[in-house]
Amino acid sequence: MNAELKLDTGTLYSFLLVLARVSGAFIFVPLPGIQTGTELPRVMLALSMTLILFPSWPAVDADGITMMTLIGWLLAEAGMGIAAGLVVAFLSEAFQMGAQIINLQAGYS
Repeated sequence: MNAELKLDTGTLYSFLLVLARVSGAFIFVPLPGIQTGTELPRVMLALSMTLILFPSWPAVDADGITMMTLIGWLLAEAGMGIAAGLVVAFLSEAFQMGAQIINLQAGYS
């Protein structure tokens, strides 16, 4: 009953790329009630979402990848995640501000 866990370098690179995008998005996404606690729930949510997205991880061939290439990919993925998180945060703030303006007008009438 000997079992070996083999983790390919390409799979590890794929995990890091998806984790960079997902955690970049979760930095700015306003999750209700998560600001009152520690950062551990946000980290666990990012890790669990990364593992859930396993079927859609990119196929990375680890042969010939230099460290600078990997860092460039990580920065690009993190930038994409941060941009997506900022878009969601801006939309949430816009809806909240619109609701407050409607509430103010309804209070005057």
